[in-house]
Amino acid sequence: MLTKTDGDSSERIRLAAQRLANARRAGISLKEMLQDCRPASMCDALEIQDLATELLGEKVCGWKVFTPPAGELARGGILGSLFFEDGAQIDPTVAPFLGIEAEIAFRLEADIPQRSKPYSRNDVAPLVSACPAIEIIHSRYIDFNVVTLHERVADHFLNGGFVCGRTTRDWSSLDLAKAHLTLEINDIVVIEAIGGHPAGDPVLPVVDLANHFRTGQGLKAGQVVTTGSFSGLACVRPGQSIRATFNGLGSVAAHIKG
Repeated sequence: MLTKTDGDSSERIRLAAQRLANARRAGISLKEMLQDCRPASMCDALEIQDLATELLGEKVCGWKVFTPPAGELARGGILGSLFFEDGAQIDPTVAPFLGIEAEIAFRLEADIPQRSKPYSRNDVAPLVSACPAIEIIHSRYIDFNVVTLHERVADHFLNGGFVCGRTTRDWSSLDLAKAHLTLEINDIVVIEAIGGHPAGDPVLPVVDLANHFRTGQGLKAGQVVTTGSFSGLACVRPGQSIRATFNGLGSVAAHIKG
């Protein structure tokens, strides 16, 4: 919870969540979160994010997750209204910044429930299918590079949309740490890379998320976890088509309406 520096902490969380939810509904941008409700910790940021989801009346269909080498896990709920399947036609007003990242995601084929013992990779890997994915980046802040990490996490960790490709159960023989990515915009290759995932092994963030939730709500079958960019951030424009291909996993595509 937020530290009680000026007023009740729960009221500060409510105020921050309300501001972010209102900005999302109105399609407006904030310079930053005002000092009277700015999250001071990752716990604050996650509480704000979860309450904003509730205020929006949204269902969480999945999660984006990042664990820095010496830091706290950061996660962002992927809202149902922003979840798209392969080949989607996406209205640019959904996420006007239109930043895109090519990622490998995992769909849970079974619940990963509460338990006292930490989960390992060997516990989690048999329970998930892998798929190519495109994350669309957008923010409620005018410039998300100048606000704090906690402010970005409170804003659903900058998730503006997610495109899910076809899942593959038989992925265990693939060396996903050295996955070969080709990212195309309007059929022109703009990025080609081998490996480069922030965690090395993209399954590890799923394990981290399972352990993040193992003393609480757990993870539910059908949810998707996207684990970090292989491509870095690229920006597209209305009218352009995007395709990300990972050798062994296949392709995922979307078109931004003009």
